[in-house]
Amino acid sequence: MNGLLAAIGLLSRLPAGGASWAPERAAGWVPAVGLLIGGSVAGATWAAHALLPPLPAAAIAVAAWAAVTGGLHLDGAADAADAALVAAPRERRVAILGDVHHGTYGVAAVVLIVILKVSCLASLPGGTAAGAAFAAAAGARGWLPATARAFPPLRQTGMGAAFRAGCKWSAVLTGAAAASAAGGAALGWWGIATAAAGATTMLLVGWGLGRAFGGLNGDGYGACIELGECAVLLAAAGLASQLDAWAAWEAVR
Repeated sequence: MNGLLAAIGLLSRLPAGGASWAPERAAGWVPAVGLLIGGSVAGATWAAHALLPPLPAAAIAVAAWAAVTGGLHLDGAADAADAALVAAPRERRVAILGDVHHGTYGVAAVVLIVILKVSCLASLPGGTAAGAAFAAAAGARGWLPATARAFPPLRQTGMGAAFRAGCKWSAVLTGAAAASAAGGAALGWWGIATAAAGATTMLLVGWGLGRAFGGLNGDGYGACIELGECAVLLAAAGLASQLDAWAAWEAVR
């Protein structure tokens, strides 16, 4: 139970009862917390679409998404973008990664992530948008143990190293199963495809950031989560549009 509370405190702003800062104990519970966050985001998305037109509903849903997580992963994505995209030696990039201030690349990354999420959710009907939000939020956190285990930590001490140390094979397999199940339960058979898109994107982002910095830290994990979520939503929106086009074609044949 302490690991569950630690994972809640690590990944969200949901009440965690003053849990201790223990990333190594949290790792095994990350998929479960992903399901919790996914359910919260899906509920907000469904309610917003039931009350508002698609675009403002999607904006409210993404705002609720950021509120549930405290913007932690968006902040990590901004820091990672500032450091990875600058033309500088690795040592300078790592120094920029540790700077709490956000530059042009970081701000642009956050803006693009928010635009992608809002536009994808706005393109889907309410129930499907809620399912896609659930699949994205739960799936990205389900794949996080596999992503962390696949790449070395940036430093041998600190949050990133402690979290990776807790990513045993049991956590990797449980997370992969949870991510795939979340996609399938929320979106049906094509939810598995969206889960695969999220996993592939997170691994590619982890690989790119690992090359840029020499390893991953908490900011890198946050960037992987945010871009993994975007990949799931983009896949869901793209597949939904293709399925709608196919259904329309079948209707006129």
